[in-house]
Amino acid sequence: MSDDNKRALPSGTELDGKYVIGEVLGSGGFGIVYLARHKHLDTDVAIKEYLPQEIAVRELLAVHPMSRQVMEDYQLGLQRFMQEARQLVRFSEHDNIVRCLNYFEANGTAYLVMQFEDGLPLSELMNRREQQGRPMSQAEVLSIIKPLLSGLAYVHGHDVLHRDIKPGNIFIRRSDEQPVLLDFGAAKEDFSKHSKSRAAHTPGYAATEQVEDDGKLGPWTDIYAIGAVLWRAMMGCPPAKVESRMMALHRKLPDPARLTMAQTPQGFTSGYIDLVNHCMALDEDQRPQSVAALLALMADLDQASDSSASDATSEQQAKATSSTEPKPVRGGNIETTLTLDSILAAEGGKRRVTLTIPPRSGEKSPTEKSYDVVLRAGLSEGEVIRLKGQGYAGHNGGKAGDLLVRINITESQPQPQPEVLPTQRGLFGKLIHGDYGLPRTYWLFGVLVGLLFNLIYTLIESAVEVAEFRYASIFAVFSLQTVYSLILIIGLWRAAKRYAGPVIWAWLARVIVVVTVAFTLVGYVYFLNKANGQWPDHWSDAGRSVLDRLTSGVSPDTELQAQQYFDEAVQTWYWYEPNSMTAYDLYAEADYRGHPWAKAEMAKLLWLGSEVTQDKELALRYLGDALPALQQAANQGDAHANYLLGWFNGSTTLLQNASPDRAYSYYMKAAEAGSPLAMTNIGFIYQTGSGRPVNETLAADWAQRAASQNYPRALTNLGIYFRDGSGVRQDFTEALRLFTLASNQHEPEAIFSLGQMHEKGQGVEPDITKAITYYQRAMDAGYDKALDSLRRLGQL
Repeated sequence: MSDDNKRALPSGTELDGKYVIGEVLGSGGFGIVYLARHKHLDTDVAIKEYLPQEIAVRELLAVHPMSRQVMEDYQLGLQRFMQEARQLVRFSEHDNIVRCLNYFEANGTAYLVMQFEDGLPLSELMNRREQQGRPMSQAEVLSIIKPLLSGLAYVHGHDVLHRDIKPGNIFIRRSDEQPVLLDFGAAKEDFSKHSKSRAAHTPGYAATEQVEDDGKLGPWTDIYAIGAVLWRAMMGCPPAKVESRMMALHRKLPDPARLTMAQTPQGFTSGYIDLVNHCMALDEDQRPQSVAALLALMADLDQASDSSASDATSEQQAKATSSTEPKPVRGGNIETTLTLDSILAAEGGKRRVTLTIPPRSGEKSPTEKSYDVVLRAGLSEGEVIRLKGQGYAGHNGGKAGDLLVRINITESQPQPQPEVLPTQRGLFGKLIHGDYGLPRTYWLFGVLVGLLFNLIYTLIESAVEVAEFRYASIFAVFSLQTVYSLILIIGLWRAAKRYAGPVIWAWLARVIVVVTVAFTLVGYVYFLNKANGQWPDHWSDAGRSVLDRLTSGVSPDTELQAQQYFDEAVQTWYWYEPNSMTAYDLYAEADYRGHPWAKAEMAKLLWLGSEVTQDKELALRYLGDALPALQQAANQGDAHANYLLGWFNGSTTLLQNASPDRAYSYYMKAAEAGSPLAMTNIGFIYQTGSGRPVNETLAADWAQRAASQNYPRALTNLGIYFRDGSGVRQDFTEALRLFTLASNQHEPEAIFSLGQMHEKGQGVEPDITKAITYYQRAMDAGYDKALDSLRRLGQL
């Protein structure tokens, strides 16, 4: 197994809740590409993971910088990786650009999800053909590069450069043999200058400006790499790197990458060689400055190739014909231009065009002639269309020449639109212009369709169980309703202006328009805040209920959905990265949907105070509301309800009869029902002697029971016991294992404890750099003791 594969995610790892990792497809200095399976859609995808091998390390699934010194480089590279992902999502509509389906952050790094295509890289295709003794011909190479240039022009049109074009980054799709451009190099640029053995470009394919600190990058940079690909296809090996070329120039030696006909294999024309030399000029100003200019040169190369082929054919025919017979001569080509507006150039299609033909022999002035031509969609400035046999006539049986039509594109001019009478307008046209009149506009469209949308909301709320999908669906329908409402209120306003009845009704219609706009804006703020988890500190129950009904018309969820919100809140607060604001929002959602004692958890968060502003008076009121249902659930043996009653009896003065004995009793009931939270707190009671005699052995035993359920707080406590030899034999290796498991769940004290063990050399070699990294992560997670350690080590 290679070192890169050892660093890869294990097969079967699940990412983003839907992608299951399979085999490694490839790896490099900046990341690893996996074959994965979308478990819901049952389709294969390729996932690229950001993992720069010189500055990052993986521990279990998590990726983080090797040291504090490279943390900035790692983060900059991560940001550029995400920028590349966003660009690829935007470019995925082009057939010659790799299709990006999704991107997300996880495990301390980022992932780019791409459509998996069956095929092979151009580099592999070249190698196979050369090993078989039949290297690619000039025509085959150009047939691959030309479609690729269409994709490159599309990318350049969005002010983005590829920076790392090479045969390995050109993928040939097996289904249609079309080339696809892969692996944009932007993510590598920021920290490549700090790398000792890796660069953001590939030697031999990188232009002068890429290896100079002050080089001016532009489309000509990618064109140099295209020239290098053409060089490789012809010569069977990569061209000399640009540093060697510049050194040869400095020493006044021959340029090792500049070609002549004597050096090149048979089958490649002088025009092809000139094209390669032109693209690979060391001075960027001497190269084609755009893809359009490069395509124009290739069109000239095609014309020259056709002429050469015609000459060869004529020569063969002459040898086969008696010397007394006249030789067939092919007619010459004619050049003209065709001016298209930008819309027509983009749409393409079959068109009837009139062209100006230059004067022929014996003619004094140009002529105009009409042709039926098929225009390719997405024509660019300077592109050439060839009309076969439409040039000068041949002689003695020779074929006619061609008509070369060079495209000239102008900006589209807006055309005046004829006035549309009300009777000619469609349904929405009549509505937005107020043609239906004031009463019908409001009642027929406003009331009727408003009821229809509310019915759709209700169906979504009752049929969709997954919260994320439900919110996405409701937001999509809400957006559609907003667009329709905008059309409606414009029509209502215009209908009010034209209304011939009592003035009061027109005035009321205008009030309705203003109020509708105001509530629409409130609705958008509501949904955006909800989607980002940014509720205000405390929404009153009545206020939130009214706002929900005004903006969506959705009725409260079922009991099952309320329980799902509650369970999600418990997982968020107790198991994963503790965020009391997010947990509070989820508990509030559960309470709104009818969970009987969600307010008890809200009371706990309000009592503690953190991201949620502390409010003991409101906590007391909430607990009073929830206490009967909480007590009933506890009496029925609910583990979490007994745990909460134990906490309120042992940690607050909210309950009048609170006592350590009552807290211990409730905790024991919860533990017997399987609650790891209660087991952890019982261990804490025996560790600190809070209501029970200190017993370190029992404390460790209860921590072991909770840790067996992978509860992060219990894993941390048990790790401390093994590290300190408290209640168990001292075992640094076991402590490290437990702290690592807890740190993978972002438990702050576990991360801090790993830093302590690396600093002191407990179970590992002392490593101050790693210790600082762990202290930094613990500080970022909100663990205050990490600040003192970083100050002591001179990091703050």
